[in-house]
This record gives sequence, C-alpha cells and structure tokens, in this order.
Amino acid sequence: MIRSARVDDLPVLGDIERAAGAAFRDLGMAAVADADPLSMSELTRFQADGRAWVVADEADRWALRRGLSALTLTTYADVPWNAPYYARLGFGIVADVELYEGLCRIREREEASGLAAWPRVVMRRPVGGPGF
Repeated sequence: MIRSARVDDLPVLGDIERAAGAAFRDLGMAAVADADPLSMSELTRFQADGRAWVVADEADRWALRRGLSALTLTTYADVPWNAPYYARLGFGIVADVELYEGLCRIREREEASGLAAWPRVVMRRPVGGPGF
C-alpha cells in the first residue's frame, strides 16, 4: 500500500536514500552516491503538504482503489536495478512527446538538481498489469 508519510516515517527516509545511493558509486555515478538526502525540514514540508509517500504494501492495490489507470515513475535508463528492472515488472518507456505537464515538471526538477547528468526515462505500467 502506498500511503501518506507520517512524521515518524521521516527520520528513516534519509537513511534509505543514503543506502540506496551507495550502489551508484560502482557505476561511476559518485555524484548520485554522494548526494545529500532531503533535509528534515524539506521532508517535513513535503509531508505537511501531503507530497511525501511511503510504500507499505502493494502499489497496485492503492492505485486500483483510487480508480487510477496507470503507475508512472522516473528512473535511470541504464542502471540495471532501475529501468531494466522496472521493464521486467511490465513498465514501458514513455516517449517525451507523450509526457503530460506534471511529468514534464518532474523531469525539469530532476534536470535542475543534476539527476539528468545520466540518461533518465519516464516509465508507465497499466494498473493491474504484470509484475505486481
């Protein structure tokens, strides 16, 4: 289940971000590995605005209950545990010309933060599709 993050979820999010980032060092992506996680004040603002989410169960069920037709994500195109992994779960790459405004804004923020120094893609999978 994807749910809104609670205040007590916030302290562990930085630890998760650091641990996940460490694997990028072996791919020559030290900037990703060394990037600071969001600060507690930033996380608190996201949480207060209802923009911080955690996965506590299956994402598909959450989306189905809300009548959503698809799940989308942005990720690194060539990192084995990113786009290739999601492709195995039924996600397909979305062409730039098919991006709606919200995804375009996400891509712009990623570029501004330096994440786009390596190829990134937007991926989509219909809710109820294979992999979940």
